[in-house]
Amino acid sequence: MLTLYGNAFSPFARKVQLILEHKSIDYEYVDGLARDNRDRLLTDSGAFGRSTLLQEPGLTAFTCGG
Repeated sequence: MLTLYGNAFSPFARKVQLILEHKSIDYEYVDGLARDNRDRLLTDSGAFGRSTLLQEPGLTAFTCGG
């Protein structure tokens, strides 16, 4: 299953979310700004400051922030 890391302020994550929903693709949404998800985000992305991290086994895609 895909995992989408995003936040309410990211238009990029929202676009990915809309596409996944339009295509009826199952995914798990994780709020990248929530403290509870901080360790998971760091482990999966390797760094903070990246947005729209989309992950599934064998594939990681993200956009770099600013």
